[in-house]
Amino acid sequence: ISAEIENSGLHYSCTDNSCEPGKSYKYRVELAETGGTIVLFETGAVSTAPEILSLGQNVPNPFNPTTTITYNVPKSEHVRLDVYDVAGRLVTRLVDRVQTGGHHTFVWDGKGSDGESISSGVYFYRLVVGKHRVTKKMTLLR
Repeated sequence: ISAEIENSGLHYSCTDNSCEPGKSYKYRVELAETGGTIVLFETGAVSTAPEILSLGQNVPNPFNPTTTITYNVPKSEHVRLDVYDVAGRLVTRLVDRVQTGGHHTFVWDGKGSDGESISSGVYFYRLVVGKHRVTKKMTLLR
């Protein structure tokens, strides 16, 4: 995020690379003196762009025995992450809860909802957040 301000004919700017998506920040310049600090000026709220809903490709792919699935959620919302076989049958539900906005990671061990290891093959993982759905394909090689 970049913030700029003009004060008393002077132009100031700063860049902050530690900002989180979808948040607002204020920046202040203070003068430290022996008796305390004096605020010279402060910016108004500077907002960063919100994150978009995204589902990353699992890594590694193909995988055995585990794979990592990453995704971004724009805001705090109910999230569901499911794995399906090629026939469209639910293999397991990995996530089913409200999650905060931001980046999330899930490591899947290649087991179905019964706790048993599933067989080699192509599977689909689907992220459902609100009315939005994103699906990707992955391969398990035993």
